[in-house]
Amino acid sequence: MTNHDFIEELAGLLAMESQEAHALLNSFLGAMVAEFLACGKLSVKGLGRFSVRKLAPVKKITVSGTVYTPPCNRMIFERGSFGGDDTVRIAVSRVSMSPDDANRFGRTLAKVLVRAFKEKRELVFNGFGRFTLQEGGYGFVAESTLEALLNREYQDLEEVVVLPQDRVPTGSRRKAAPFLILVSAAIAAGVLLVFLYGRQFAESIPFSVATFSQRSASVSPNSNPPVSSETVTPAQGGGADSLVLEKEDYTIILATFRSGSTARKEISPLRSKGITAFVWPAFSGAVKYHRVTTGRFSGREEASAHLKRLPEKTAGSAYIQHVIKRVVLHAEKEL
Repeated sequence: MTNHDFIEELAGLLAMESQEAHALLNSFLGAMVAEFLACGKLSVKGLGRFSVRKLAPVKKITVSGTVYTPPCNRMIFERGSFGGDDTVRIAVSRVSMSPDDANRFGRTLAKVLVRAFKEKRELVFNGFGRFTLQEGGYGFVAESTLEALLNREYQDLEEVVVLPQDRVPTGSRRKAAPFLILVSAAIAAGVLLVFLYGRQFAESIPFSVATFSQRSASVSPNSNPPVSSETVTPAQGGGADSLVLEKEDYTIILATFRSGSTARKEISPLRSKGITAFVWPAFSGAVKYHRVTTGRFSGREEASAHLKRLPEKTAGSAYIQHVIKRVVLHAEKEL
């Protein structure tokens, strides 16, 4: 969130400090991203309902030629109450809150969100999207990196324009016709492969996500199920280049990337600031993420206290992660 008044109001109602409320909210937003990627739908009381709309491929004939637009998934927001609320379930299952705390958090968040909507405040949900005034109305704009993840199986399909025959140079008409046939065939084959093989096709596509808070945009998926930690060969010792997280520990996730090399590049700048960071690979379905994490803590309170001591720019989109199984993390390389 970038709206300071929203954080202050939430902190006051929850009887906690602003930085603690900010960290709790970031954890919940990360869980929202993970839930939406896993299920394709999400309802939050005080906000409304988010869903995925599948748009079919389109063929459009224009004066410039025939335009083939590939299929895509679009994130849709509907304001109002639809008889469902996933807030408490997500807070318990993905943020490891107790049922009582989750219920209190859900009621408080809904109250603050309803008031923010009435006042048409600018609200930014890290990794998810933002509510803002646009073209005279107040609405939701999905985060581009989240929509990119929703469309990962279509990543290599781009809009294609086929020129009409009378626009092709005279000397190349005979050669162009077979080429256009090949292009059309390739498009059809590509779409067919996407629908037949889906995730397997997506895994072969290079894709990177940069950070929101600093150089570019970042997603913050929480790693509780269905996101599972990647098995790493245990390291000896656990010194400066490795960290062992045991089940039921807590750690702080500073940023999440689609590219492992991008995540590892973040390690050196953080360590130059005195922050010992590591890379934690994880999966959400067939999608692999690389999280930059720091610290091992025995409880959420200890992790929260450490988060408060981090520099403001570093802690901006950070959140606390509950460890669900033993894992060995590394700094600049993966074993």
